[in-house]
Amino acid sequence: MSRIAIIDTAVNAGYIGGGAIEYINLCGGREYDDCADGQLNHGTLCAMVLDYCAKDYDLVNMRIFNENKAKVFGEIGTLAEALRLCIKLNVNAVSLSAVSSILSDSKYLAHHQDVWKKNSVNN
Repeated sequence: MSRIAIIDTAVNAGYIGGGAIEYINLCGGREYDDCADGQLNHGTLCAMVLDYCAKDYDLVNMRIFNENKAKVFGEIGTLAEALRLCIKLNVNAVSLSAVSSILSDSKYLAHHQDVWKKNSVNN
């Protein structure tokens, strides 16, 4: 069985019929109650697409975005932490959205480029 990570907002399990979901909140703040009101968010929409296209998988939902109704915020360090955690958890595939629009953040990820490449090839 594959382990697939969605690195995004919290996933509302009520919208998907896939396997078990392991929730990991890396951004602090409220836990997964921001999905309790039944509204769709970006992480849930990504999980719905995954659920439509794949079967027999376990989902690891890593929440790296703090949500407020106006804008979703993320930090590049939290994305790097999530990617390192994917390696530790033996995740086979990752779905993620851009976390930063700050050009200088690309230098931070480039520093870890060899680790990402090595582990993506080994999966």
